[in-house]
Amino acid sequence: MSSVPAHLKKIKAYELQSLFYSDGWFLLHCIRRLLDTGKLHEPTKGQRKALSTIIFPK
Repeated sequence: MSSVPAHLKKIKAYELQSLFYSDGWFLLHCIRRLLDTGKLHEPTKGQRKALSTIIFPK
């Protein structure tokens, strides 16, 4: 977003809001990669009841 001109930032933010929602395969591979590299751990049995998927791009 730093390279986007100020007058186009709202449009770009709107375009990016559904980036992860729309591609299930991309989410699957992101989560697998995070699990495989140890940056993400599988939830405990108690945590699974309230689990959601949230990925924040850097």
